[in-house]
Amino acid sequence: MSNTLAIAAVTATLRYLLHEALRAEPDAVSGAHVTTHHPARLTAANTAATGINVFLYEASLDSAARHHEVPIRSPGQEIPERLPAAVDLQYLLSCYGNDDSLDPERHLARAIDAIVSNPILSAEVIAAAIAAYAAEPTAFLPHADLADQVERVRLTIRTLTITETSLLWSIIGTPYLPSIVCTASAVLL
Repeated sequence: MSNTLAIAAVTATLRYLLHEALRAEPDAVSGAHVTTHHPARLTAANTAATGINVFLYEASLDSAARHHEVPIRSPGQEIPERLPAAVDLQYLLSCYGNDDSLDPERHLARAIDAIVSNPILSAEVIAAAIAAYAAEPTAFLPHADLADQVERVRLTIRTLTITETSLLWSIIGTPYLPSIVCTASAVLL
């Protein structure tokens, strides 16, 4: 079970994985960054910017994990005070940059490869992410104990239908960018 900084720690770890993927050779894109903004800020930002944006758009209770640990009490035993809440996180990973040099497509491939190559967030990667982002405005991250969670967080790429994609981008209220959806499950709070 992790403390309430676990969701922020997952976001930071995903950001770190993508940042490392963008820096990798061959063909690293110069000046590429990984941000954690609302997608509307990307279209209003500097058009010379390039990178991947990590946006947490949904958090939901993982019903399968929640029902897995139903408290059972034998005579004379106490019911545990609190069972962990298993949370699944849905991230929209949007890629942006110079269309002429195919930056969004190159970033998208790097994002897919990073997630497929790292389907489980190891304690070492979480610790590296927390160390990388331990300064303001995320100076609270060293207090996150996600790396100590017994069950590791799993990353999977989720395929959306064209209708789901259209609905998601219309709800966000900004023009579509090349993107994928990544699920992080389960974060135990």
